[in-house]
Amino acid sequence: MRQRNHFGRVAIVLGVVAMFLAVVAKHAESFRGTASAEVLRWANRMGLVKDLLPGSVAELKRPGLLSLTDETAVVVLLWIGVYLSVSAIALALWAERRGENSLYLGTGLICGACALMFVSHMAGFIALGLGGLAVLTLRRAKHA
Repeated sequence: MRQRNHFGRVAIVLGVVAMFLAVVAKHAESFRGTASAEVLRWANRMGLVKDLLPGSVAELKRPGLLSLTDETAVVVLLWIGVYLSVSAIALALWAERRGENSLYLGTGLICGACALMFVSHMAGFIALGLGGLAVLTLRRAKHA
């Protein structure tokens, strides 16, 4: 009988994507101040920003809730990475509960925890430790 590893494989993919997003967000955060209007420049190149009429005055307004600025883009990217890393850890634990191959679920768990380390080292270490304890507990309960 062939064993299915669907959840473990999805956990790997989510963990790798979460790590990529966390790395990109942290790297973009390091440019704060030096390239502070990249989203506006990109929107202007795409034709999404209306140019000022000659003789008109630019007006500054408080950004709204759904305004897209460089800082909000970085924060949203980082939180999507956190969401995907927590999802990878949860799917890895679910795969362990189903009895899937440990290679896939272990890699998904580690990738998810590493992605959390880009946000907070302590959160990543806690996720790795608690995830490992949960895997050991699930395996012990399965063999008992």
